[in-house]
Amino acid sequence: MFKYISGSEVRKRIIFLACLLLSSWPGNVDPVGAGHVENPNGIIIDVGGDEPEGSMGFGWSRKESDHVRTFRWIEGLEADVWFDLEESTDLRLRIKAAPLYIGWKRQNIGIYVNQRFLKEWVCPDSHEFAEYSVDIPGYYLRDGSNRMILRLGYSHRIGRERRELSLAVEKIVMERR
Repeated sequence: MFKYISGSEVRKRIIFLACLLLSSWPGNVDPVGAGHVENPNGIIIDVGGDEPEGSMGFGWSRKESDHVRTFRWIEGLEADVWFDLEESTDLRLRIKAAPLYIGWKRQNIGIYVNQRFLKEWVCPDSHEFAEYSVDIPGYYLRDGSNRMILRLGYSHRIGRERRELSLAVEKIVMERR
């Protein structure tokens, strides 16, 4: 049901898509690698993983650690993830993430799958990691390549940080329902 492809094949596809879209894409397209683990029940994308292979598209920063976990920040207001399915089916999406919390504004996370709005969460008044989950109906998905976009309500620079940060993501899991 789920098709696993090697890291080199994913990189080739990402580079091809980046070249194809570069002329019309706002900003810089710079695919970032992350570990993509095959699972009999679905797809696990270890966003903070060591392996430079996977499904990460634009909007992702470098790997970081808080001594408990590894993660990547989304820079700016948007990032995307690509994943392949042998056949479309209902999935349960789980995202382990922590919002950038600046004290007076709660972060929003919007999820889009194949350019269709799926869900929006309003994060708690906290910078702690939490799990956000939603069911993805099979009719949102297609056989082959799929794209998920995470859109955030705001980004902000902290201290001397040059990056505009919005959401720290540790892991993305998609499991069959």
